[in-house]
Amino acid sequence: MNLIGTKNLYTQRLLLRRFTLNDAQSMFENYCHDEDICKYLTWNPHKDIDETKELLTDVFTKYNDTTYRWAITLLDNPDKGVIGSIDMVKLDVENGVAEFGYCVSKEFWNKGIMTEAYKTVIEFFFNELKGLKVESCFQIGNFASEQVMIKCGLKKSGRREEATLPLKNKKVIIQYYYIDKITFVNNNY
Repeated sequence: MNLIGTKNLYTQRLLLRRFTLNDAQSMFENYCHDEDICKYLTWNPHKDIDETKELLTDVFTKYNDTTYRWAITLLDNPDKGVIGSIDMVKLDVENGVAEFGYCVSKEFWNKGIMTEAYKTVIEFFFNELKGLKVESCFQIGNFASEQVMIKCGLKKSGRREEATLPLKNKKVIIQYYYIDKITFVNNNY
């Protein structure tokens, strides 16, 4: 794989860029505090902006050549700040496989924002990183996340697992979807 780290990615409406410490306020206001958004995520809603700042300081602003994490921002409204995120939560360099997770502000649900962002990240993964397979999973019941995967060309895999969300102390069933490079290149989705 061609490990080049997180690069700015542009779509028709979006700039996907690295997080900075200055993103705390917009992240907290736009999605980190929202119970509806966090319902299906591995982390709980942030009680205050200090939790968001801690996440940025300890995790989200730490980048290297194997870190792929993007802040989702609007090209026509940069003052809105960060409206969501998409990141590679697992990377198997040896086999060229990556797993991505994502979330977006409720204000932008059902507007194609996440599909647009994820398609761009998938293209980056296959074309620039020379990866071979993209995976994502969703908690059973999260129909919207499943729809994003389908719209991005991912197919349901046979992999369905029970997982424990340690921060929530909760057991859930997750379903995996995937797209491989051959399907992507042949546009068979």
